[in-house]
Amino acid sequence: LSLHDALPIFTSSAFIKRHRLASASAVQSAIKKLLDKDFITEINKTYSLTDRLFALWIKTVYGTGFRL
Repeated sequence: LSLHDALPIFTSSAFIKRHRLASASAVQSAIKKLLDKDFITEINKTYSLTDRLFALWIKTVYGTGFRL
């Protein structure tokens, strides 16, 4: 899972199946809520975590698939 991928990749059926997510609409809803609460930002279809400490924690817990 990379927050630097474009939305179409997050909502693709392969991504949803690989990460055992509910549906494309659920992913879009989650992204919208994260944007609204300023947990993530979007610039040119690239999503980034706003809080660098939170990003570091996610990287520590889930591995190196995330770029800071």
